[in-house]
Amino acid sequence: MEKTVEMAGLSCEGCAANVRERFEAVAGVQSVSIDLSRKTATVTSDQVVDKAALDQALADTKYKIVNELA
Repeated sequence: MEKTVEMAGLSCEGCAANVRERFEAVAGVQSVSIDLSRKTATVTSDQVVDKAALDQALADTKYKIVNELA
């Protein structure tokens, strides 16, 4: 399963690495791909991963999910 979300706060490779690490820690997430030019993160998982779980992973950061794209 794939879920793509539009992100706020992504501006560099360091930001991308931080978001990737946090999303990969969410149960069921297998991989995360970040597109800095589009400000999106695509999460690949072996089960349904809801937006709330991804929001929780970012709770104490400057990064926010602003829109679910797919």
